[in-house]
Amino acid sequence: MRALQVPTLPNGIIGNSNILATLSKEGRLERLFWPNIDFPQNIGQSLAGIIEHRPCHGERLFWLHDKTREHEQYYIDNSNVLVTDYLNNEKGIKVMQRDFVHPHQDILVRHFNIENIGQYDSRFTFVYYNHMTLGDMDKYNSAYYSEESGAFVHYFRNIYFLLTSNTLPDAYQCGTPLRCDDPMKFIQKGIPAGEKTAHGSSASAGIWDLGLMGKGENKEVTIYIAASENLDGINENLSIIKETPISKMLTDTVLFWEDSLLRSKKIQKADPVIKNTYKRSLLVLELLQDRKSGAIIAAPEFDPNYIYSGGYGYSWPRDSVFIAWALAAAGRGNLAENYYHFAFKTQRPDGLWSQRYYSTGQLAPGWGDQLDETGIMLWGIWKHYDLTKNKDFLLQAWPSVDKAAKGLILTLDINRGHLPLPSMDLWEDSYCTGTYTAAAISAGLKAAGEIAEELNKKSQESKEWGDISKKIVNSIHDLLWREDKGYFARSLVKDIQDPTFDSAVMGLVYPFKIIDPKCGKTVQLIHEIEKNLYCDEVGGILRYRGDDYIGGNPWVLITLWLSLCFNTIGEREKAKKHFNWALKQQNSLGLFPEQVGKYSNKPIWALPLGWSHAMFILSILSLEGGADF
Repeated sequence: MRALQVPTLPNGIIGNSNILATLSKEGRLERLFWPNIDFPQNIGQSLAGIIEHRPCHGERLFWLHDKTREHEQYYIDNSNVLVTDYLNNEKGIKVMQRDFVHPHQDILVRHFNIENIGQYDSRFTFVYYNHMTLGDMDKYNSAYYSEESGAFVHYFRNIYFLLTSNTLPDAYQCGTPLRCDDPMKFIQKGIPAGEKTAHGSSASAGIWDLGLMGKGENKEVTIYIAASENLDGINENLSIIKETPISKMLTDTVLFWEDSLLRSKKIQKADPVIKNTYKRSLLVLELLQDRKSGAIIAAPEFDPNYIYSGGYGYSWPRDSVFIAWALAAAGRGNLAENYYHFAFKTQRPDGLWSQRYYSTGQLAPGWGDQLDETGIMLWGIWKHYDLTKNKDFLLQAWPSVDKAAKGLILTLDINRGHLPLPSMDLWEDSYCTGTYTAAAISAGLKAAGEIAEELNKKSQESKEWGDISKKIVNSIHDLLWREDKGYFARSLVKDIQDPTFDSAVMGLVYPFKIIDPKCGKTVQLIHEIEKNLYCDEVGGILRYRGDDYIGGNPWVLITLWLSLCFNTIGEREKAKKHFNWALKQQNSLGLFPEQVGKYSNKPIWALPLGWSHAMFILSILSLEGGADF
């Protein structure tokens, strides 16, 4: 097996906002991001296995992630500690695997409790194989084994990873995958040859003889994978590992995440599924925020070679504002503000924000400006203040607000009622004057004017922001409403309405409230969206008619968006219907995808998607406290 190159959805994630790791439903460690949560990905393969020794039958290696065996996976309640139970009745072995990242140290812990459930005493050996691709590269890596410390060290430039265990391995091997010294070859034979170094493509392996295990006997092995920028940091990590019992590391991690939830707003729903999903959503969103920079990524990267998409491990202003809003609404305004401070630093000289960024703040690959992202940034800053009343934050935001509003004014077409000039739309597949984009800009300029007034920064220029916002609203009604069909066109393309039914026009109702929630137009629009974009195969709401991205499936976030719209117009039963559909689309660990397969009725793309989790939080808070919480 080689490093994952094709899109592969994880089943669970763990991390500490410096490290982000994804795991399969069988407990395989698939991707490991550090020193930032988006890049680089440092794992080629990281595999745990057991060698069974039987008299007259020889030795046989089986991997714990083998899909043919029974697995059960769950998080320890209120934490980001992931447990995978492995059962192999044929071999008489049961393994409880716990994976977590220490909240304050960049140490990933993999704890294995191995039990002989067979009818006889049996001898077992634990094995671990580690092929690292530090810096998202393979050929320039190096590795070595230290007999003194019993640790492997993989390194490339300023990226160092330590792999060690609670006991010294009985044998070890460093080498190059697919060559004569490949540790995999030796581990399969159970006799690593003791090679201490590897260069270029580098892998390491160790074996731990568990001895003869009696029926019902347990043995424990803990693997630690620690990251640092230099060798001194690796030695410091090694000291922490040796001095800290695994029980304390686990307890500290669980308590950290429990405390994080205690600082969040509680919901009143008695339904345990809803409560647990709400808490899981908060835990997921914290993992998707980079601790060092405050950036929020859309999802852990799973399509690194852009085979079917443009990638997801980036920070979009649009997604991030929705997520920051959800966090602030749930009582985690500090995390939301960390994102906005990241945004202030990444704002361009012209006042706008680009399509997406790396978590370091550098410009990420893109395919054109999306003006709605600057609009929603202004709206989000004002909404954050409305939720938190943190005037210090608003004062810090003012220079960016002023610059962004002035920049947005220059993107408007005064010959078309101040509708925006063409840009990429919300879904990034159409270059047009989008209805959603116009709504976001109108809401953003209105917010900028209100911020100026709140901070006593009013001027003739800031007054004009509010006036222009109203002109955009009037133009949306005049140029984009389709009276004969009862809905708003998705966009103007060369002054011609695009009649495609598009869920993005819900932005007129929620969150931007460009149109009155109680007026006939609004009610008609929301019902037309439900009617025309409902997925007949499995339920849920499509992005737009004719969408063929990943087969054209219903989206969780869009279905929740419609739920929010129905709640906004006072139709709570409709809101609950779509909320309940979305609730059922989480995977076995409570993680929401972007899309649900219209034929499989299973999560099929981008998991966990931060925007989906944000919309879930907003939806449950809306249902409990009204449209504005």
